[in-house]
Amino acid sequence: MDNYDFLKVFSNNIYIYIIILLFISILYYIVFRREIFSVIDPLFLSLVYSIFAASVVFLLYFTNNISNYIFSNFCVTQLAFFAGFFSLKRINIFKTDKVLTKHLVNSNYSKFLFFIITSFIFIVTQLYTYYERGIPLFYESRLEYYEGGSGFGIFSRILGVLSIVSLYAYFDLVFNRRIYTSFFFFFYSSFYALVMFASLLLSGSKSSFLVVTYVFFSYFFLNGQLSTFMKIWKKWRMLVIFSCLGVTLAIITVQSKSDTGPSPLIMLGYRFLSSGDIFWYSYPHDIIFTYPYHINGFEMLFNDMLGFLRIYSWDELRFHPGEYFYKIHHYSEITQGANARHNLFGLLYFGYVGSIIFSFCMGLLVSFFRYQLPKLQSYGGIFVRAFVCYMYLKVLSIETDPTLFFSKLDDMIIIIFPILLLYLISDSFFRVIPSYART
Repeated sequence: MDNYDFLKVFSNNIYIYIIILLFISILYYIVFRREIFSVIDPLFLSLVYSIFAASVVFLLYFTNNISNYIFSNFCVTQLAFFAGFFSLKRINIFKTDKVLTKHLVNSNYSKFLFFIITSFIFIVTQLYTYYERGIPLFYESRLEYYEGGSGFGIFSRILGVLSIVSLYAYFDLVFNRRIYTSFFFFFYSSFYALVMFASLLLSGSKSSFLVVTYVFFSYFFLNGQLSTFMKIWKKWRMLVIFSCLGVTLAIITVQSKSDTGPSPLIMLGYRFLSSGDIFWYSYPHDIIFTYPYHINGFEMLFNDMLGFLRIYSWDELRFHPGEYFYKIHHYSEITQGANARHNLFGLLYFGYVGSIIFSFCMGLLVSFFRYQLPKLQSYGGIFVRAFVCYMYLKVLSIETDPTLFFSKLDDMIIIIFPILLLYLISDSFFRVIPSYART
């Protein structure tokens, strides 16, 4: 079923869809009402996408477009994912123990140095990519921006990791009032903020500015300061929400490239509806079972690292399932496709029973990063906290597309060691520090 066929089903059964959407939304609210702290809690948007995706499957089932076998598999894998999510013991985030760390990783000097290193690399890399490839906002597909087989994709990895890591370090300095210690540092940090703003605006991603709000929330969450966050959020929430909505609509307008197409609000609504596009591409008529590239499921999960290390060529790894099912219905010469949600991925590679185990393990992984990892991050100072923040944000993509999370994990592994080495070398070289950076 292509996009147009689904939209016909949707428009002909819109009242059924609304009832389904309301029912699933209420169900999610009951289950997750104690897990969400704000609309800028990264888990909130992840659950919103999950609600819309599940609603698509239920609509397809009640309009007799998918089989009982596939529908039952979706339901049990979704329940298994939630069972994994709730399996690990909770922590009291309002009373997180403060652990003293070594001077090297938790002093004011180390925070300054870490921010300078990560932000400088981010700025240089971002400006270089603009010089080489232009502005990604004006590309037909953001996925093709870093393509070409020349190794240019490494810059995507650097920017993806350091945009979050440097922003976390920036917030740490701001909230500890260390950003105003000198005119030079204030000027540099302001320049960094300007480049970050431009980078998010020109990225072409409709949800790009949510990165700022997510890192902002994560800073307080990971440091056990949610009560402080709530006070700030109550004061500024309307401005933040409407600003993000305005920027999102502006990006949609620029990318539409047409004055006669649907309004930005309709396109935004379709963006939420298409959270379940992989299901209408693959579930009707059992098209899911026509997927020909049955490599090992673990190879597909780690295909990004296998391709990067040239253990396999990209041709051997073949199509990502989301790209394959998209191109069955919509011809395209560029790299684009749907996200292979964990339900489909598990059934495709591990079978009915294996998909249930797989979904449970994916939920367990999310639970670990959200509820258990904050226990460990306080032992490592700014370096560990910044990278924990990165993983904390990226792990929520597991439900949307497990391969996406593992590719982001690969990015962190590739980037973290050079940054650590550069940090240690710089720390040794600049051991005589200015008085304003002393603890």
